[in-house]
Amino acid sequence: MKVRQAELIAKKESKGLGDRKYQGQLSHELRKVRKLEDFAKDLSKSMSKRPIDTELEKEPRVDYIDHIMKHKPYKATTSQFKD
Repeated sequence: MKVRQAELIAKKESKGLGDRKYQGQLSHELRKVRKLEDFAKDLSKSMSKRPIDTELEKEPRVDYIDHIMKHKPYKATTSQFKD
């Protein structure tokens, strides 16, 4: 959610209730935007500090190789995709 979305939501929620209600609603919506941005930053930082879990990477890799083998436009074998 961005600032423009917060403004539109505040305008809709306070329609017909005056400027004071709009300002209060806008302030509330902007706090939500800030919280979401802070959460995204914190999550990104914590994820970047974590060691890479190779077990988590293996499953998508196997699925990807299976997909390649199923739809291959050229001759290939699974052994060609070894680490």
